[in-house]
This record gives sequence, structure tokens and C-alpha cells, in this order.
Amino acid sequence: MKFTLSTAALLCLATSPAFAYSVGVFGGVPIRWQSSTVSFLVQAAGSDDLTPAKTDIAINNAMATWNDLACSDLLLKRVGDAPNPKSNLLAGANPNGLNEVQWLEDSSWTFGKWVLGVTAPLTNSSGHISEADIAFNGYKQQWSINGDGRIDVESVAVHEIGHAFGLNHNLGPYDESDLPTMHPSVLPNLQSRTLSADDTKAACYLYPVAQYACAGDTDCPMILGRTSSGDEFYSGRVKCDAATKSCGAVEYFPAGIAQIGEICEYDSSCVEGLRCLPWQDTAVCTGYCLVEDSGCPEDFVCAPFQNVPKYGACLPADGIPKEPGQGPAGCVSTEVCLGGKLCLPTPTGDKKVCTELCDAGNAGSCGAGRGCWSYGSTNGGCFDLGLFPADPPDAGPEPVADAAPEAVPDAAADAAPEAVPDAGPTPDTAASEVAPDASGTPDDGPDASGPGDSSAAEATAPDSAGPKGAVSDGGGCAGGGGGGASGWALGLALLAGLATSRRRVAALRH
Repeated sequence: MKFTLSTAALLCLATSPAFAYSVGVFGGVPIRWQSSTVSFLVQAAGSDDLTPAKTDIAINNAMATWNDLACSDLLLKRVGDAPNPKSNLLAGANPNGLNEVQWLEDSSWTFGKWVLGVTAPLTNSSGHISEADIAFNGYKQQWSINGDGRIDVESVAVHEIGHAFGLNHNLGPYDESDLPTMHPSVLPNLQSRTLSADDTKAACYLYPVAQYACAGDTDCPMILGRTSSGDEFYSGRVKCDAATKSCGAVEYFPAGIAQIGEICEYDSSCVEGLRCLPWQDTAVCTGYCLVEDSGCPEDFVCAPFQNVPKYGACLPADGIPKEPGQGPAGCVSTEVCLGGKLCLPTPTGDKKVCTELCDAGNAGSCGAGRGCWSYGSTNGGCFDLGLFPADPPDAGPEPVADAAPEAVPDAAADAAPEAVPDAGPTPDTAASEVAPDASGTPDDGPDASGPGDSSAAEATAPDSAGPKGAVSDGGGCAGGGGGGASGWALGLALLAGLATSRRRVAALRH
């Protein structure tokens, strides 16, 4: 099957009708402020690039954006000056019980050039936020109040205050026409100044004026986790109780089991090294590839990204997404199989796949085009007739494979601990703000080496954005502008994300 650019564009255009937001949990309950009023000290001097009055207006506007939500009962109150940036947690200071908003204009900023701002919410033993400092990168970035090619104060401040509010990054899915302020990257064209429906829903959930009601799971938050390398992913979700219409129990997702070409919902659904990207009317686990040399496993093609045709993703050559355990790699145990299927050897014996158990004496029990392959007893497995050998061997003993379902580990016990603490400050960068130096090449890469526990955004694209993995390819698919600075952010992210996934894909070829 020939994959055209229009086919590859599905990687960008496929979206889910359900939208999302994410929070942290502690002991199975969301992390939030205990008081309905939270006081902040804001550095009166502001950014060295602006007058104090201009900085002041931008910060006040950002606070008002969250305070003006009619459904939220939390009030952020500015109560004074924070004149000494060295007292900020992000400058290496000890906790002092104060919530401070400051610019770090010297080497006390340790988060690299492309990190715009960082928020460090501290959680106490009761699961409540006890302190939340915000720091802006005044050391290696220049700031403005109108988006004139420099970093817009209000855009970054609304995002960072969202973290102080208790929100985590929104990895998707989301409405492409209403991108969230809590997107991992600050959005172009001052879009981050305006809260999306997802951002509003998150604030209403955490601090409802009246009881928060859910109609389904998508009205409840996702739980954000991080890998050992710092990559963010959805580790679980809060479920909606249909009887009470309230968001209640936390459900953790099982460890990644889906192989390349198999259907997924999140990056965490895939085995290590693969990403969940939208394709056709679903999403599949895949890895990035170079179109020129492919590097994809047998029966896969490197389908180019529409706006960056040099790079692509390995997709099934037959154009058919597979269920977990039914892709080219097959399955190892019944644990990976969905819908009551079992992990059984194929008629050719070359691997095991997830399939239904069938009655060997009933030729039609598997449906049209499929047959029941017997293992020497009354039971067998359903397989496509094309897999049956022309001369079936004599019936042998029962297969050594999983003829009966294995015990599936308890997701809440094995997939993740009940309490998922805030994973710590990760750099907040803007995909739309990364630009080349005078030589036409990036003069610095994204630095995500920040210490501690806080929340922020990384310049990543085309990265999976959670469920259905909405892809940002720099051409506006996930809000990035076309060309120019956005293109450099895309290039950096592609090269950074390419190494891991290409190593995984290369391993699958051998």
C-alpha cells in the first residue's frame, strides 16, 4: 500500500471527541489548596526588560484570568512585594511558607535558555499545597507585554499560575480550535492568555462553588506521571461514579503492553520506546523514522509527516491498526489481551497472538473468513483461514501457551502507587519562541535539567499528547505557527525524540 502525504496527514488531523485536563493526587485525592484564599507576594521591580508598571499589569491580568472564573471558589490575592529573588524556591532557597513570584536575572536561574518559567508547588502530608513559588527566566530571555518577538509576560504567567492553582499539563486530547493554556508549550499569538474549556473545567473541579458533577469519565481529571527520564505521561485517571455523578476513585493504567502497529490510548499504553500517535480513526503505537532510510520493521512503512517530510512514523503497510497482541510482534501472555481473548499459538507456530477460544467441532464459530484451529482437543483458537497450512499436521498435545487466562495484576497495586506526588519542576518553554541563531542553526537546545518538584512546559513536537496522541508538527496542527521560530522548535524536538524511538524500531528489525 502506498502511503501518500494525505494519509500521513491523518497523524495530524485525527482527534478525539473527548477532552481532558490533569491534576496530581495524594492518597487517592486531588492535590489542592486547603484555604479558599491564597496570598502571593509579587516582585514589584518585575522584569529588567520592562518598567515595573508594565510588568505589574501583566501579572495582575494573569491572576484575574483565574480569579474571574464564576465556577471556581479559589481567590488568588496579591498582598505585597517580594524584593529578594534569592528567597525563591527556584533559586535554591529553603521553603519559607510564602508564595513568591519573581524574575531570576542572574546565574541563580539554572533551568537553561529555553525554559521560560517554572512553578514549584510544595505538598504537605495532608495532600494540600503549602507553598508555591513562581520564577521567570530573566537571565537568558527577554520579555514584553505585547508579543513583539520577545516572551509575553501575561501568557507565561497565566500558565504558571495555573500550576500554582493545582493544575498539571494537559497532554490531550483537546479541541484544536480551543487549545488549553495548560498545554505543555506556551501557545503562539498570545493564545495562552485565554483559558480554554479544559482549563476552566479543571479549576471548577478543584475548587467548585457548588458540587462538581460529572456526566462521564472525561469530565474527571487525568493523573500525570513522569518517566525516569522526565517525560510526562498519563498514569491514570479519576473515574466518574455514575450513581452519584461525582469524580471518585482513581484508576491507574496498566504498564505499557501494546507493540508497534497496535492500538493504544496513551503513550503509557505502548512498550518502552514507542509513542501513541493518531492514525485512521484510532491511534497506534509507533516510532519515528527517517523517510530516506525508513528503518521500520518488516510489514511497516515510514509515512512522512506532512509539514516535515524528512521525518515520519512507522505504520502498518496493510493500513490496518491491530489490537494489542495481534500485531506483527504477537503476544507473550494473556495479560496483554483485551476483551476476554487468550494468547494462543498461530497455526504456523511462529508466534502467539491474542484471539478467541472456539469450539473445534463448530466450523462457523469464528465467523466469516476465519476458522477454528484445533490444538488436539475440543477447543481451539480463531484465526484467519490464510494462516492455516495446506496440509495440517496430525493433532498434537495441547499448546504450552496460555490456554487459560492468567491472573491480571491489580492495576492499582502494580501499575502505580496510590499516591502520585507532584513529579517536580520541569522547564516551561514555548515552541513558538525557539529561534535559530545568526548562523541559521539553533544556538542552544532545550535544557530540562531543573531540580526539585514543580510544573512547567517543554518544547516538544511532534509529540504524543496523551489519548489519541494529538501530534504537533509545527504547521498549526496543535497550535504551532508555520515556519520561522516554530519550525526550529519542531526540529529540535524531532531530533530529541527521534533517537529513543528509532532505537526501539531498529531493535524490532532484528
